[in-house]
Amino acid sequence: MPPKEYDPDHKIDLDKNTCPNREQRANGTNVYYGKATQLIEDAKAGKTKCFDRELQQTSGCVLNFYLTVRVSTIRDAAIIYHGPLGCSSSSLGYREIFRSVPPELGRPEKFELNWITTNLQQSDVVYGASEKLKNAVLEAQKRYDPKAIFILTTCTSGVIGEDIEGAVNEIQPEVKAKIVPVHCEGVRSRLVQTGYDAFWHGVLKYLVKKPEKKQKDLVNVASMLSYTWQDRLEIKRLLGKVG
Repeated sequence: MPPKEYDPDHKIDLDKNTCPNREQRANGTNVYYGKATQLIEDAKAGKTKCFDRELQQTSGCVLNFYLTVRVSTIRDAAIIYHGPLGCSSSSLGYREIFRSVPPELGRPEKFELNWITTNLQQSDVVYGASEKLKNAVLEAQKRYDPKAIFILTTCTSGVIGEDIEGAVNEIQPEVKAKIVPVHCEGVRSRLVQTGYDAFWHGVLKYLVKKPEKKQKDLVNVASMLSYTWQDRLEIKRLLGKVG
């Protein structure tokens, strides 16, 4: 099947649980056979595509490679990894990275990264784990009293076809925090950037409200990957350019 033409007027459909992956939406690819000059022309025309390879060990996980960084920087929030214990391991590293940032560079004095894992086992794969997920939501509300609870899906919850939205609809009336499902199964896409799209889809669908009025001199800057608050220097430079 030939790749579809890239549609610059593509609209975000918030009625859907999540967004298309990068291969579907923008003909994204992480491998290209040909000259760099031709790559530029193909990219402009929306003709790039992912090729099947016999061996591919150079790609990251849609969940953990970058997405966890984005969710981890949301204040007053808690994260639930709906999967095996190992899927949440990167949070340990990110927590230490953020803690090393001096408060004078923007880190909150009482910064803490809050997360829970449903720790899925073999029996959960066979019988489902929606009850585990709902119990984890209640536990996150009890422990951290957050304003938002992000549910990050994993390869395991995706493979067994877990009804995330069904569980969320059942448990949402019992908690104060807004529950935000993010469909970021590690094997969902070969392009880890799909994780960004899934994250922002969840944020727009569940957290962002239509403004009562718009502020003309307000600019939103979304950094796709921020390991430290030193990125604020570049943000200040960019905002300085636009006055």
